[in-house]
Amino acid sequence: MNALRGSIPVFSSSALESINLSHNQFDGRLPEEFGKRMSAATTLKVFDLKYNSITGSIPHSVGSMPATLQELDLSDNMLTGTIPESIGNLVLLEGLFLSNNRLSGRIPLSITRSHLMLSQIFLQGNKLTG
Repeated sequence: MNALRGSIPVFSSSALESINLSHNQFDGRLPEEFGKRMSAATTLKVFDLKYNSITGSIPHSVGSMPATLQELDLSDNMLTGTIPESIGNLVLLEGLFLSNNRLSGRIPLSITRSHLMLSQIFLQGNKLTG
C-alpha cells in the first residue's frame, strides 16, 4: 500500500504490460478520453486500480483500451452509473472486476458474447440487474 494521491495518471508507453495502481488514494473521475489515451500502450495486459476513491462513471472510451488487455480491475472504488456497452470491445479480456462500487442498471449484453475470452466476472456489491 502506498499513499499516492490525486488524479489517475494516464500511461501511453507502448512497452507497458501491467499497470498496478491499487491500494492508493487516487480520487476524482476517470476522464472520458481515458480509454483512448491508454490505447497507445499496445502491450498492456493488466490494468489494476482497485481500492482507491475513484468516483463518477466508467467512461465509454474504456472499450478503446488496448486490444491486448486481459484483466481490468476497478473494484472497491466509488464508481456510479452503468457499465458501458463498449466494454465488450475488449475481446481478449479474461477478468473483469467491478465489485463493491455503486454501479447500477443492466449488465451489458456485450459482455455475454461468445467471442469474448471472459472467464472471471466479479460484479457483487453493486445494484445491477439483468
